[in-house]
Amino acid sequence: MECKKEGLEYNWVRILSVYGPHDNEGTLINQLINNAKNNIPMGLSGCEQIWDYLHEDDAGAAFVAVAEKGVDGKIYPLGSGVGRALKEYVQDVIVAINPDYKPEYGKYPYSLTQPMYLVADMSELEKDTGWKAERLFTTIIKDIMEPR
Repeated sequence: MECKKEGLEYNWVRILSVYGPHDNEGTLINQLINNAKNNIPMGLSGCEQIWDYLHEDDAGAAFVAVAEKGVDGKIYPLGSGVGRALKEYVQDVIVAINPDYKPEYGKYPYSLTQPMYLVADMSELEKDTGWKAERLFTTIIKDIMEPR
């Protein structure tokens, strides 16, 4: 409303789940990498949630695309547009880091407010800007382990 009042163009990019080497150490992916590397036990939920992770470099490129080509006033959800069970992401990390690592699935119950489905509909962002995610989660786990 303030942008409209001031005659400014704007967009809101609604970020779902971004990961990468510059992510907070307390995130699921970074904790899992650390624990798997060091054989530290890790309790998890059942990891049945359907999630949408996007690499930080892709997120940056999306922001540039929205700044350059976004439609004034639009809200764009931001993710890869691909939903997978959280357990699949966890297994991808384990395979890349330490195939013998065994997380403790089901140790923690889901909270009453736990989203069980969080996947971005990328159709508007792709249509308006031509942007698409380029990096696959499975191909860049080791990139996260080696900070730039």
